Amino acid sequence: MLSGLRPVLVDRRKAFSYQNRYCELKLYLSIIMKIYMMNVCLCRSLIVGVSFCFSSAVYCQSWFDSVSVGAGTSFDHEFLAHIGIQHNFDKQWWESDSGSLSAYLDLSLNNWSLPGKDDLRIVAISPVFSYQFSTRLFGAKPNLECGIGGSYISEYVFNDRDMGGKFQFEDRIAFGLRYDFGTLMLTYLHYSNGGIYSQNAGMNSVLLKFRYFW
Repeated sequence: MLSGLRPVLVDRRKAFSYQNRYCELKLYLSIIMKIYMMNVCLCRSLIVGVSFCFSSAVYCQSWFDSVSVGAGTSFDHEFLAHIGIQHNFDKQWWESDSGSLSAYLDLSLNNWSLPGKDDLRIVAISPVFSYQFSTRLFGAKPNLECGIGGSYISEYVFNDRDMGGKFQFEDRIAFGLRYDFGTLMLTYLHYSNGGIYSQNAGMNSVLLKFRYFW
């Protein structure tokens, strides 16, 4: 009787073994498909992210046509570092043999190093008028700039100076040389609130700035 049961038990063991292998194979295939789908989603996300960054960079480069860097000092001997981007308006006024007037929009970040305190940061946006002379000096054309814009300062009370509030006007006068690839400017900057706050200490600085065109 036992000898008659042995083939049945062997068949059941084989069936059970085949079933286990089938389940393992199904599990492996499921894991492979999940990994594949995760990779597909990751690749799609990377493609979308790279496309977005590239299109943003192209848009920014098409709208902003120059970048500026500079360094200087305040009248109280505080070090100032500058970085900015600009958009040039393709328009000229008062064209003559002497020169012409143009304008650009300047978006900048200035960092003031304060002794014994955290650095003061100023974010500013300003329209700037630029008069370029036709006569060449040292292989470049002399350039005169002025502008009035608005700025936001990270702190308005520091070094016994009360600026009144975090909004300040930014006034500038600059003189320099314009080359084909950029301008080198010596810039005077003045920050004050124009009397909109009760306190108005003001800040003054001199900045040497280079603006590169692309």
